[in-house]
This record gives sequence, C-alpha cells and structure tokens, in this order.
Amino acid sequence: MSSKPEGITAAVLAMAFPWRAQPGPLNREVEPPEILRALKRNKIPLLSLREEGLRRAPSFADSAEFVRAREEARRSLAHFSEEHRLVGEILRAESIPYLFLKSAGPFPYESDNFDLLVHKGLRSRLENLLSPLGYVPQRQYREDWKYLFKRFESGRLRNILHFHEEVSWGVECFLDISEFWRRSLVSPDDASIRVPAAEDCFLTTMAHGIYENDQFKLGDLLKVHHVIHRAQGDLDWDYMAEVTAKRGWRDGFAFILELLYRMENGFWGESVVPRQVLLSRGFSNRFRRKARELYATGEFPAPVGLCFSKWLFLRKIFSNPRNSGLDSLRGLAGFLRDNTEALLRISNQRGRLIAVSGVDGSGKSTVLDQVAYVLDALELKHRRVWVRAGNSVLMQAFNRLGRWLLKGLIGRITSRDHSTAEKTPARHAELRITNPLASRLWFNLTLGELVLQLLFRVKIPLAFGRVVVCDRYLADSIVDLMVRCNMTGPGDSIPRSVYYKMFPKPDLSLHLRVSPEASLARKREEFNREQLAARCELYSRVSQFWKMREIDTERDLDIVFDDVTRLLAHTLYTE
Repeated sequence: MSSKPEGITAAVLAMAFPWRAQPGPLNREVEPPEILRALKRNKIPLLSLREEGLRRAPSFADSAEFVRAREEARRSLAHFSEEHRLVGEILRAESIPYLFLKSAGPFPYESDNFDLLVHKGLRSRLENLLSPLGYVPQRQYREDWKYLFKRFESGRLRNILHFHEEVSWGVECFLDISEFWRRSLVSPDDASIRVPAAEDCFLTTMAHGIYENDQFKLGDLLKVHHVIHRAQGDLDWDYMAEVTAKRGWRDGFAFILELLYRMENGFWGESVVPRQVLLSRGFSNRFRRKARELYATGEFPAPVGLCFSKWLFLRKIFSNPRNSGLDSLRGLAGFLRDNTEALLRISNQRGRLIAVSGVDGSGKSTVLDQVAYVLDALELKHRRVWVRAGNSVLMQAFNRLGRWLLKGLIGRITSRDHSTAEKTPARHAELRITNPLASRLWFNLTLGELVLQLLFRVKIPLAFGRVVVCDRYLADSIVDLMVRCNMTGPGDSIPRSVYYKMFPKPDLSLHLRVSPEASLARKREEFNREQLAARCELYSRVSQFWKMREIDTERDLDIVFDDVTRLLAHTLYTE
C-alpha cells in the first residue's frame, strides 16, 4: 500500500471524515455494494454521513443500494428510539439511574444492542421489570458485571439490552466506576439520555476495540472525533493517563495513543493526539512497530492480533496496583477459563428437553421453526429430533419378521378400520391389533425400543447441555399406539407401561390443539374427519394425563408465537 489510503478505505474516509479530507471528487470510484459493506464492517452509521462527504462520491450517494440502506437506517432509528423510550420509562419510574455506556454520538448509535450502565445488585429487579415487555434474560452467559436481555414481540427479536455494572471486559475493570458516574453528563444530542464524559468515552471506545474486539475500526476513530468535538478539542489527557495507570493499563493507553497518532498521520498528515502527549508516554519500539503494521494493512477493520491483545490483557492483570498477588492469580485463572471456553466453544447452558405434539395439520412445523428461531436468537445450542414409535429401521424389520412368522395368525388378531369415507390413495384403513395379549405385547415392545432410541438421540445430547427439540414425543407415540392397539374406546384409560419412567421428562411439553376441520383444511393427507376427530380426542386425554401446555393454533400466528416464546423463555431460564 502507498503512503496514503486508496480504494474503499479512501472512499470511506472521504465520506465519514469530510472535514479532514481533501476537497474534490474521489480519484477512483468504488462500487456502492463494496462501500456499504465497508461501512457496515467498520460500524460507521449511514445517518452520520454528511452531505459534503457524500458529494465526493455522487455515484454512491445516488445509488439505489445506498438510498435503500439509508431508508432502512431511518426506520432503525425510529425503532430503537421507541425501544429506548419503553425501557427508559420503566427505569425512570423505578428511580433507576442509567447511562449509555458506549454512546459517543446521537441516539441511537446504530449498534445491534444498547449498552446501559447501572448500579450493582439490580439484576433480579430488572428481570422482573422487563419481563412484561417481552425481555428474556440470557443466563447462560457467565460474564462478570454484565447481564444480557433480548426482547421478543410477535415471536420476533426486537431489541437487545446489555446491562453493565462496571466498565469491564472479562475479569478486569478498566475505569473507576464511581468517578465514571460522577463525570457523566446529559447528552448534548439527546436530553433523554446520559452519556460518559468525553475522556471516559474515549477510553471506553478504544479499550473495547483493542482489549475486547482485537481490532481497530474506522467507526472507533469516528467516535473519537465526535467526543473530541464534544469537548471542543480540549481533552484532559492527564486524567486519562492517571486513571489508566491506577487500573493497570498504562501500556494499553500508550499503545492506543501511538495507534491513533500513526493512523491519523497516515490518513491526513496530522493527528488529534498532541505530539507532546505522545512523547510523554514513553512508548516501546514494539508499540510503534505494531501501529505501523496495522496502518500498512490498508484494510479496515485492522486486526490487532489475538496474541498481542491477550498479552496486553495479561499485563493489565499483573500491573493493576489494586490487585494483590492472590487477586492476580484469580484474574489469571478467570482469564484462562474465559479464553479456553471461547476457544473450545464451551457453553454454560443447561440441557433442556422441549416436546411439540399434535395431530397432523396442528402447526407443528410452524411452531418448531419458531422454537428454532428463538433458540438461535438466544444463541443456545440445540438439535431437532423427529420421534415416532415403531418407525425405526429395527422395528420395521421386526414388524416384517413378525408378519412372516405369524402370517397365519395376523387375520385373527388384527382388523382394519374401514370408516374412511373418501377413498383416495393418500388415505388408508388403519390396522388395529384386536387381540388383548398381542396388543399389550406390541404396546410395550414398541415403547421399549423407543426408549433405546432416545438414549442416543435425546439423553446424551441433554447430558452435554444441548436443548433438544422433539418433533413428536411420548404423547404422539401413545396416541399412535392406542389407535394401533385398539385402545380408543370412551371407557378406555390411557394404558400404563413399565417404560414410562424411562423416558426423559420434557422441561416443556406443548400440545398444539386444533379442530379436525382446521386440520383437514391445512393438511389433506392420511386421515379423514372421523379419524382426525378420534385422534384429537385422544390427544386431549393424553395432554391432560401428562399436564401438557395446550396452545390453540387456530388463533392469529403472532399470538401463537408470543405464547410459545413466553413459555420457552420461562422453561429455559427457570432454575
């Protein structure tokens, strides 16, 4: 790369920093999709682009891609402003102070979440307050001084909230929290929110990029310029040097200054970091080399490097004057634990079994897709298992063998239900075992084989902390077997089996209730109305027997999705 940025980087800098760029059009046009991707990767809000910057790239500013993306950004602004209003009203009504932890500019700052700083000890209270709005706590995350919420409405993810009790990453606090609160101020851009002081926002932004994200984004540089503008160019460099030294990351602060100085001089020939401040920090040659390497990449975000950022983090742990020797060892243990879990993708989530049951046409596929969506949104590892008694390869082979061995007796112990009114190839006369002894034998044999199936397909994944979602489960198998084994009379009770206790008990068992008419309208396949009516009645009896949660799936889908999401969230995060 030449001494000056080129291509996409030059285009992004010219539009995002028009007050520093040379006037006139860009030397080389870049395709709009490429610029949009670069802006997104660097977390530069589209609504922050000024007209004078856009005029330097008219083909991009007038492109259909940019016009659509900017309109979407405006809708996002309206949406997140409303989300903040809902949360802010609740917190203010409860006299809970908060401030936007990483906000350097006007609300919102086009992030995928809100980072709010609150005082300690409020977790349970916040869970109770936010639950009625549809917020779900993500308790599988074990992060010191931080807890996460996601809000669902009509089954869709609407907002993400991160509550912080400290300015921290991993096991280390980076700033003095009492001083951080004391110095905070009402945002000059939006009187409804409080933000950190300019110096604290500077340090939070850059520490987050270097220590947490392991990369330098042009969006971070834009935030730095915004807070410097907010402070009218008069940052308190001595305060920043003092607070970073007290918290053990003087080296990290020195590298941040060197990096900004190198980047800005490379881009524009001057820097917001005064040279006298730079010289007073006593940089090592390693910092200078690393800053030159990052600038030389020419592509942004520029990776700081995992080893380098972790080295800085370890230096902080052992340089923190507030840490005793034992505290440093605890910090090292926590550092190794967190990074090992991240490297091996070890999750702290607990295993959960979710069963979704119902007749054909009750909406199982739709509800199962919604369950998968919520689990993905909550970042929980899960697997979907289809279960049906007597349908395994082993049982099918056993069934064929039995028919061959007992072909002379089949007609005596079975009968066919010929009640199908409409004769079509898709529908069938159900085979029923009428002999009581054969019926009982087949019932228990089939359930016993299903227990073995579930050992490998359900119990083992549960033991490893997976959420297992069963498409059909014990209730469906009982209904199928009661029909097959001719146990469907009004006076027939649900048959007992020695195998019942061997089935893993679902943490949430949903019975999707639907009328035979709605089932037929949705899915005209195997059964006629009379057969479906009989099965619906059996499902109701089985559902009551096992105390399943019933969901009426003939209602509006948004209502169904809300019910499913609420029950799922309660199940996942109830101890």
